[in-house]
Amino acid sequence: MYLSRSVGRLRYCARLCYTCCMPDFAAPVERLIDELKHLPGIGQKTAQRLAFHLLRVAPEDALALADAIRDAKEKIRACSVCHNITDSDPCLYCVGPTRSKKTICVVEEAHNIMAIEKTRTYSGMYHVLGGSLSPLSGRGPDQLHIKPLIERLKANRRGDSRGRGPGVCRRSDHVEGHGRSAGFIIFYCSPVDKAILSIP
Repeated sequence: MYLSRSVGRLRYCARLCYTCCMPDFAAPVERLIDELKHLPGIGQKTAQRLAFHLLRVAPEDALALADAIRDAKEKIRACSVCHNITDSDPCLYCVGPTRSKKTICVVEEAHNIMAIEKTRTYSGMYHVLGGSLSPLSGRGPDQLHIKPLIERLKANRRGDSRGRGPGVCRRSDHVEGHGRSAGFIIFYCSPVDKAILSIP
């Protein structure tokens, strides 16, 4: 009697241990969920919903998404002049014949450019910093594209017959960028004639 109870307990523990060691989903699904969790704002539950949505859609639709991601990663690069994202270098804003070189609008991220373009009121050049200053996140002036901006201003000043550089507009969508990025831009650009404009 005692021996049979011990054997039963051992079998129960073995089944319990096997169940605990089993993954929640098949390995390919687990990998897909883990990759989706790397996206900003995506947690475990949202990643699971997205993963099962991709599994339910037609294969050509899921593969089209994969091809679009691969195509963007392979063809999109940073513009060597303004650091905007582009598939041609320099980007269309830098080589556009109707763009004025008298003003450079400084933005934190490339997607900020679209918000300005939609206003249809600005036709100058752009410069993408690649973020805002955030010492707590380890992002200082050296991590941003500030030095290339200064070089652009100096080059434009040398090319102007009256030694005047372009005006500098800046755009920030939050307080951190407004207080910190602007301060460093003004600090670096102080030797150059400029007009610091605020774009709401």
